[in-house]
Amino acid sequence: MISTQLRQKRQLAGLTLNLVSMVSGIDCCTLSLFERGLVSMSEEKVKRISEAVEDLSAKRLLVANYAAEVGWPMSLRS
Repeated sequence: MISTQLRQKRQLAGLTLNLVSMVSGIDCCTLSLFERGLVSMSEEKVKRISEAVEDLSAKRLLVANYAAEVGWPMSLRS
């Protein structure tokens, strides 16, 4: 099920539901219900969620890599 896959992807990337909600423009409560399989979403909204997770994951990796380059302590990067 796509909702479960998106939830796992978001959690593995260390992204909060609130952050994905803000970037995708989808209400946090609705997003939570979707991830748990309790409501369905249009293809357009699923695409927005997926793109938000991808974009935020990529940006988080860029920040982590830059932090490593400048010697930022690991405990502050996660």
